[in-house]
Amino acid sequence: MTASEWRDTLVVQIAGPEGKPPSIVELERPRGGRVRAREWRDGEWTLPARESEPSCEELLERFDRARKEGRQVSEDSLRIRAWLEGRP
Repeated sequence: MTASEWRDTLVVQIAGPEGKPPSIVELERPRGGRVRAREWRDGEWTLPARESEPSCEELLERFDRARKEGRQVSEDSLRIRAWLEGRP
């Protein structure tokens, strides 16, 4: 794979509720306040990802809500916020 074929993405894993598999969310860089997101839920790793374009704020709220529910999130809040603000 060449460098031009790599996508600029951030992958975030969210622990599932007790006894449930985690979710994996792949985020592209935001454009116009929206983020193209691909998500694999409930252990469906071999199925196509669910695609959506939530706002940056919606994503931050989702990750914060997961933390408040006691679920682990693989990236810290500062890293996710920097990504969504276009910083490295």
